[in-house]
Order: sequence, then structure tokens, then C-alpha cells
Amino acid sequence: SCHGAHRFDTRRAAVEACASCHDDAHTRAYFDSRHHDLWTAELSGGGAAGTGVSCATCHLPREERREDGVTRVLVQHNQ
Repeated sequence: SCHGAHRFDTRRAAVEACASCHDDAHTRAYFDSRHHDLWTAELSGGGAAGTGVSCATCHLPREERREDGVTRVLVQHNQ
């Protein structure tokens, strides 16, 4: 429900999709945090790639997996 299976916007899924369902103190505090400042700076081009911190950065980390000689980066959805 965070994004479609075949076509999705990872930027929206990384913060907006989370906040659209989660309305707790932790989620609300994110928007006033340095993490959010870094995320919005990266999205606007004012920060270097990989410097932003989204909800997904911590709660849906990316993992490298090697299968059949191919290395893929996948999101760990099992939280």
C-alpha cells in the first residue's frame, strides 16, 4: 500500500507514504529534524546524493544480495 508493485515513486514512498498512515510523535518529529532538512536538501539538489535521511533510510534499509552471479540492491521490507 506504500507504492505500486511495478511503477512507484521511491521518493514519495520514502517519507510521504509513511507519514500518510503513521501519525505518531516519532513521525511528526521527523519533519522538524535535521534528518528532514538533509532529505529536502538532497531532493532539491542542494545536498549531495546519499546525504538525505528519510523514514526508509532507517526503517527500510537497502541490502546487497548476490544471486546467480548478479549483485542486486533490494529494500528490506521485513520490519
